[in-house]
Amino acid sequence: MTAVSDSKLDPTYAVNKEPSNEPAFLKTGQLFGHEDLPPKGYQDMTAMRFVNEPAILANLQQRSQQDLPYAFLGPVLVAVNPLKDIPADFQPGQRNIVGTAHPYSVAELSYQQLLFALHRPQEAAEQPTNQTVIVSGESGAGKTVSSKLVIKHLSEP
Repeated sequence: MTAVSDSKLDPTYAVNKEPSNEPAFLKTGQLFGHEDLPPKGYQDMTAMRFVNEPAILANLQQRSQQDLPYAFLGPVLVAVNPLKDIPADFQPGQRNIVGTAHPYSVAELSYQQLLFALHRPQEAAEQPTNQTVIVSGESGAGKTVSSKLVIKHLSEP
């Protein structure tokens, strides 16, 4: 298999077909398996049949087009900067959002884990419990906005 185009977003690969050994030219999405996505994509991408780069990118693109810039990949929240304001579906401090793909959900889960640690048996409660939220990404990826949303949620009563 040989890449025959310079496009980094969707390169074309030459694949030799049997028995004539003539090359077939396939795009990345044709080469790797992916599935038809639901209208709003997958909120948790571990539920997808194929979890590979083309499938993940297709899901994120579909969700972004629906103004749903967040999706989980296991415990990791993936954010796509929509480059526009999107009306909030949730209020800061709202407590029933765990499992929803949103920075408030990550903040709420961390907060609940801290509360759970406070109610452990006395021996275990003496050990400190820490929670960490890591926000990482390239320049312009939306790290500042995501961090602000986490802090805003944690600071609400």
